Amino acid sequence: MTDYISMPLVDADRLMSEDRVLDTMTEMPWRFGENIPVALNPDNSGIWTDLPGGGRIWQLGIHSEGALSLNLTFGRYRLPRGAELFVYAADRSRILGAFTHMNNQQDGVFATTLLPASSIVVEYYEPAGSEFPGELEINSVTHGYRDAFSYAKAFGQAGWCNVNVACDIALPWQNQIDAVVMMVVGSNGFCTGALVNNTSFNGRPLVLSANHCLRDPSTVVFWFNWQSAACANPSVSPPHDALSGAVTRARSSLTDFWLLELNHEVPVAYRPYYAGWNRSLESGMGGPIIGIHHPRGDIKKFSYAQGVT
Repeated sequence: MTDYISMPLVDADRLMSEDRVLDTMTEMPWRFGENIPVALNPDNSGIWTDLPGGGRIWQLGIHSEGALSLNLTFGRYRLPRGAELFVYAADRSRILGAFTHMNNQQDGVFATTLLPASSIVVEYYEPAGSEFPGELEINSVTHGYRDAFSYAKAFGQAGWCNVNVACDIALPWQNQIDAVVMMVVGSNGFCTGALVNNTSFNGRPLVLSANHCLRDPSTVVFWFNWQSAACANPSVSPPHDALSGAVTRARSSLTDFWLLELNHEVPVAYRPYYAGWNRSLESGMGGPIIGIHHPRGDIKKFSYAQGVT
């Protein structure tokens, strides 16, 4: 029997009233959730179960009334080899993990992507004879009060000039489309970023975003390939690939850029493409202007304009 902890009630009406103003501010990430501070760890919550052979499992249920999605930020995450962490919807319709020691970060912080559920289970398995006891503490539960997987928030609001990246007009830019990612920032907002190449051409996982999206880089979750497979809008949310955690390499509020480096290499299965750049002072305004992004936290979109000379 899983032991559930209920989160404080979230005033979604108040937050959405605020969003009517915030959504008009293009310099702000699109907010979808309310961060609820907690301090949940195996010493003060959940249930341990001993297994035959000496291993053990810790389970903790989290419920947040009315949540359309839940995601977690661990302020302490350090797993030994052989240990596994899963986070899944209470009905097991969606499962995240296994997260392992490969997800350990230098600062001990780790964040999960969103689960479309109001009740989730955190499950940690530790094998017998582990090199050290695992360390886990959840510091924040993000209650999604706006549906991050719904198109009501963005389809029609992203602007008529934005079309899905599978449309014919976008075909010549499929490589660049694969470079663009959506970022969950501050655990409760969305921004756009893009993988960029370096002069060594070595696949270093650098992501360029905007300084106005700046939040703790250790908690940023990167969504790859969240896009429609057809030009028409899909009837359900398409799948995405995710990676968590990065460090800031450079940023400027003057030019509004934020350069991050992911803590892990991007798997080949994610089809990463590292976009090019140059230091030319020429504006290039005579050619086409291409935009590839996630407007208002929408699935990946493409826009096109002819430059002027």
